[in-house]
Amino acid sequence: MGTTELVILALEVPLFAMFGNFLFFAIQKPLKWSNKAMILLSLVCYSLLCLYGILGFIPGNPLGLKSMWEMFVFGAIHGMLVGSIQSFSRTFFADLIPKSHESEFFALYGITDKGSSWMGPLIVAGMERTRGVDSTKGSRRIV
Repeated sequence: MGTTELVILALEVPLFAMFGNFLFFAIQKPLKWSNKAMILLSLVCYSLLCLYGILGFIPGNPLGLKSMWEMFVFGAIHGMLVGSIQSFSRTFFADLIPKSHESEFFALYGITDKGSSWMGPLIVAGMERTRGVDSTKGSRRIV
């Protein structure tokens, strides 16, 4: 996959996330499902999407991610699902917050959302330093 395709895919996912918000809301409204049920529906769809992608690693299997056009379809579906999960999880979180404590809980949500972005790089750097694993050279056995 070249740079052009990666840029197209990077633009495609947030665009389809917006459409996914509207699509899943249009599904939720007539069915009168709760936010929790919609999150579970999105996670089931995500599991099926991941399963389809994994099937591409099985030699001789006609299903799975094997061509470029499938990657763009995968990205579009991923975008729709990630958009719906983000919006439904925030509204579900808002439903769980006790009355008159909204600002406290959403401040905590913001801190843990953005504040945890340093943990992944810290863990990888610690593994590289202590075990001699170079993350730029692919995966190796750590232990």
